[in-house]
Amino acid sequence: MREQISKLLMLLLTLCIIFGIFWGLKQQNWVTIPQMDNTMEPEYPAGTYHVGVAPEKMDDIVVGKAYAFMVPGSPQLEKRVAWIIAKEGQTVELKDMAVHVNGIKTEININIGKKTMAPFVVPRGCVYMMSTIPEKDSLTFGPIPLRNLAGKL
Repeated sequence: MREQISKLLMLLLTLCIIFGIFWGLKQQNWVTIPQMDNTMEPEYPAGTYHVGVAPEKMDDIVVGKAYAFMVPGSPQLEKRVAWIIAKEGQTVELKDMAVHVNGIKTEININIGKKTMAPFVVPRGCVYMMSTIPEKDSLTFGPIPLRNLAGKL
């Protein structure tokens, strides 16, 4: 009888460990850039990417890096990917076919064409994000709140 209880406990322990591993893998943060979506070419071609820990404060954010974010107001909690080009308090402007932050032309390699945007100060608690397709970044969604950032790619 004792041997059967011992075997049963070992089986339960093994199942708990296996379940815990699969549950942990499921809970990790991933984002997929679809094949038809070239918003992050050439640095991030279509595929699935692991997303790091969500930043808790502005000091945790690295400007110029790609982050996954939850689309504001998306009922399906849709995730997108874009580069952070400015943080709260910084001024973003599109002119001369380039992105300017705080009046300085950036080296950001995003084709904005002839789009222009008057100087815009990023509000407190937000970041300004851009991808190679304007419909998928702050040009459409506006400044992205810190709470919407899922993490860095």
